[in-house]
Amino acid sequence: MFFEDVSDEKRTALGAGHFLDYRYEFSDQHEELVGRMHFRILKFRPTRQPVAAGAPQPKPPHPRPSVTRDSAFFWEGLQQRLLLIRRCSRCGHLHHPPGPMCPKCHSPEWTPQPVSGRGLIHSYVIVHQPQLPGFSYPLPVALVELEEGVRLIGNLHGLAPDAVRIGMPVEAQFDEVEPGYVLYAFRARTD
Repeated sequence: MFFEDVSDEKRTALGAGHFLDYRYEFSDQHEELVGRMHFRILKFRPTRQPVAAGAPQPKPPHPRPSVTRDSAFFWEGLQQRLLLIRRCSRCGHLHHPPGPMCPKCHSPEWTPQPVSGRGLIHSYVIVHQPQLPGFSYPLPVALVELEEGVRLIGNLHGLAPDAVRIGMPVEAQFDEVEPGYVLYAFRARTD
């Protein structure tokens, strides 16, 4: 990944900010260039909306992921309350996050594989800052090694930050965070 450019300040309906340009280059096992991707993101300061004194604050919307051709199957699976991981059609390697090819054998062929959602906490952090709208803080976030051997990052629900431990057994749960928008998180497993 290469950072390329920062725009002059822009004013949008979302607020004032800057466009940041990044360039990604992908190579095969022989270090031959096989693709490039340019990515632009707007980093901005949200505009302040005036709120009448004593009026209830509206709940901010939950942040949405950037869904790509490579990751669409994963987000569609969550709507069906399934955790789907890419399985390479050539070597059988499970890999996440989804990318344009298998990181092991570089095959572009794959199939979605449902996984159990059961695993152990491999590592974790307790997020205090930056605080994003739509989340409660402090926010425990874990790297979970699933029984199938692949690792996923997810929020931990129902666990106090001081109760989280490496090696703790967890399982995925599916939460409809907004109407029609389902995400997964992990909770402690009792079996």
